[in-house]
Amino acid sequence: MQGSDGDVIEEELQALYACYPDVPVTVQKKLTTNGDVHVIRVPISPRYVDDHESFVKTTLELRVLPDYPSTAVEVVVGEFKGLDGRAENAIETRMREEAMHMKGEMVLGHLIETGFDLMDEYNRPQSTCVFCLEPVTSTVDVVKLPCYHCFHRSCFTAWYVWKQRAIRNRVEELKREHNMNQSMIDKAMEDEGIHASEALPSEYIFPCPCCRVQCKPTSVSMHMDDASNADDGPIAASPKDGSVSTLPKSVRELVYKEQARFSEILRLQEKHNCLNSCSRS
Repeated sequence: MQGSDGDVIEEELQALYACYPDVPVTVQKKLTTNGDVHVIRVPISPRYVDDHESFVKTTLELRVLPDYPSTAVEVVVGEFKGLDGRAENAIETRMREEAMHMKGEMVLGHLIETGFDLMDEYNRPQSTCVFCLEPVTSTVDVVKLPCYHCFHRSCFTAWYVWKQRAIRNRVEELKREHNMNQSMIDKAMEDEGIHASEALPSEYIFPCPCCRVQCKPTSVSMHMDDASNADDGPIAASPKDGSVSTLPKSVRELVYKEQARFSEILRLQEKHNCLNSCSRS
């Protein structure tokens, strides 16, 4: 940008840095035939809550064209975490409407504030627990992984106990296979992607049941039920009292059928001490 337009955007950027000292606002300047385009990226998450109480997250990208503010800011919202498709579309639509409505004004601060307000508004679990197929609605009895996938606390605790036991059993098998040769055991564990937790040596890094992102036990230990009291038997997906019973009969029957299918898959996982190939991708 040149001249007064350049001064406008630079002044507004300085104001953003001052207003959001703890937010990593990044600015990239791209040279075009018509002048400089500023691309501003801001991570947006709920305000005034601790990390374990933050269930949604996104990245706001504002593309400021050379003749700003005469031309509306182009808004791209992406890198969604914890939001369902309907919420993603609603947030992106709202942000673009705000940008068009404020055309002709210095709008960057307003758009960022709107993004934070929307994250506050949508800050709740919005997924279905993959173990029991019931919606995750509570913000209390819930486990949220670093990838923002959420599960009922009781469901996740049962799975976690099973998963940690399965990994420990495999480690014991490797010890027997390699005659307690620690270097060979370490190499075999590395090849199989088994990594002990540094903070909790008796437990192992585990994959998210949804996306397979590797998670540390310390990321969930404070949110789980007491694992020592968890059922040591097979994991079972079972209907919970609540939302399913209120669904239309045809839909309810489909949910129960899917829950039964998941229960069988989980039973086979327990029996064979592994992930079973009959689950759908």
